[in-house]
Amino acid sequence: MPGLVDKFDPFRKDAWGVERQRKQKVVRDQYFRDKQRTHVQERRAEEQLRRRMDRRKQEIDDYYRIGELGKTDPRIETASQKAQRKYGRYEKKVQRKHHRQWLHTFRKMRVQRDKQYRRITKMMKKEARRRRGLPDEGQAPWNI
Repeated sequence: MPGLVDKFDPFRKDAWGVERQRKQKVVRDQYFRDKQRTHVQERRAEEQLRRRMDRRKQEIDDYYRIGELGKTDPRIETASQKAQRKYGRYEKKVQRKHHRQWLHTFRKMRVQRDKQYRRITKMMKKEARRRRGLPDEGQAPWNI
């Protein structure tokens, strides 16, 4: 029964599995390099976004003359509330759009990595069938 134990050994290393892992490692390494590069781009984009939002906040404050109105002016409270509301809506909209864009980018990268994994497995299965003299999996038996 020693052959039976070897057949079901979960840590068994067959040549096909090792080759597949090696090919997938290349894809995985490329994915993590791209992911790291994209994270750096995301941080830069967040800094640019923060600067843009600060400029927008200043524009809104200038529009409502927050800096010009004195502390005792009765209009300061209404003006600051309107400015805060306007800036809050703008900030929420921009943050949502920015965050959604980066989530989409990372999701697209994961999907692309998974597609490459499947493509590697599919190609290796086709090669194994050809080596054994069998037709490719897509062929109907009457077309052989």
